[in-house]
Amino acid sequence: MDGLKEKEAEFVGIILGDGHLDPYTYGIIVTCGKIDWQYIHEFVPNLMRILFSKNPKFLHMWHNGFSIQCKIYSKAATTHLTNNYGLKYGKKVNVEIPKKLFKNKKFLKACIRGLIDTDGGIYRHHRKSIQMVFNNNDLCLINSLFKALKFLGYSPKISKERVRKGKYKLYLFTEDSKKYAKDIGFSNPKNNIKFKHWLENGRIPNHSEIEHIMTKIRDKVTISARQYISPSYKQTHNITLNKNFDKEKIYAKAGI
Repeated sequence: MDGLKEKEAEFVGIILGDGHLDPYTYGIIVTCGKIDWQYIHEFVPNLMRILFSKNPKFLHMWHNGFSIQCKIYSKAATTHLTNNYGLKYGKKVNVEIPKKLFKNKKFLKACIRGLIDTDGGIYRHHRKSIQMVFNNNDLCLINSLFKALKFLGYSPKISKERVRKGKYKLYLFTEDSKKYAKDIGFSNPKNNIKFKHWLENGRIPNHSEIEHIMTKIRDKVTISARQYISPSYKQTHNITLNKNFDKEKIYAKAGI
């Protein structure tokens, strides 16, 4: 049960970051960019299936850049999220990490991971140092994340953007970033790749390099792994997996 609650807490973080609840269709919609292709096509839909027993639909959009939506429709699911976690329908204004998650550090970390994997990222700080940055236009959410990270022993910093008015940033610098990677970790392959590349090479790869690395990883991952992480593929092709199949070993070999 704790494992399920931890996944639910991470999903709440994903919704607070790059998701929203539609009050008219009872839709739960998560939107990501091309760089998050694997995350939005594999990790997020699997969470939806586990938590809500729903097969999501995908929408690829070209509007102010390419984006991908992963969505399900369920009145029961949206009601559960609003009643139990205080999530709001429609535009997110003055939202915060649910107070109940502060009572359990494991659940709080999971929620933070969902936030960082959607609205956050890893970037170069100085020549060989890094910073994790969380971007959002809701100061209430920024302050809530600041409070959560302080509660867990981090030293976050907040700044207001000068160019894009109404945008705020929260930072974790090198030592805190290393602590975060160890204690909280990433579910978004993009962030795992960035952090591992920095550890091994002393720099953060750019977007084109990340896409190249992810393409190579997808080529290395066996078709069995794709069947495991994409149940829709398994259903379409009527495939039964070997009981001894180990996703973690295959991903380790692939370098994820």
